[in-house]
Amino acid sequence: MSGRTALLPNPKDPTELHARTTRLAVEARRDPAMRNGAIARIAEQTGVHKEALQTWVKRA
Repeated sequence: MSGRTALLPNPKDPTELHARTTRLAVEARRDPAMRNGAIARIAEQTGVHKEALQTWVKRA
């Protein structure tokens, strides 16, 4: 099972992908133990481009 499948039950829904990926990144950045590299790690796991996720998090 890939990381993407485990993190996103319905990766074909772009609205769900955006919302859930953004939430994961925001929560990870709040945790000092997970903060370093959170955006890159979550982007890779979910198949989202890193710069796109950075933009989503800035807007959140």
